[in-house]
Amino acid sequence: MTFRLPGALVAAVVLLAASTGCATGDAPGRADPRPPPPAPGVPESTGPGRPVSPAEAARRGSTADSASTDPMPAIREAVVRSPNDALAMLEREQALHPDAHAEERAWLTVDALVNAQQIGRARAAAEDFLRRHPHSEHAERIRALTGVHPRPLGPRE
Repeated sequence: MTFRLPGALVAAVVLLAASTGCATGDAPGRADPRPPPPAPGVPESTGPGRPVSPAEAARRGSTADSASTDPMPAIREAVVRSPNDALAMLEREQALHPDAHAEERAWLTVDALVNAQQIGRARAAAEDFLRRHPHSEHAERIRALTGVHPRPLGPRE
């Protein structure tokens, strides 16, 4: 069965389809899945919709934007996704702000070393962490990750 539509109706349907994205096969109201192009004058790696890697963020150093934000959420994310980048970020934070987030940096360092499969360094960092923070809420996790347990004090009987 063939339908014949008047030319004006065909033009209206085509125009409507094109304005809602249906002409390209997209459903009406559906957003374009491609990221938008970078704004003029903005380097492509930092354009809208393009995340910056933790390593790139660490290389850029302290800027007005990064100085006003807490770096720890990005570091926590990088510990799992990119542990070597997280270690670089942790070292940088230690150098810039030695007293800020000291306990959190210490346990994140152990976690990142385990994820980077640097078990010897992880155990050494775990021993240091448990010596400095024996009652930390993270102590049990550190012991489970590395097998490091506190040594008994004094001679055994």
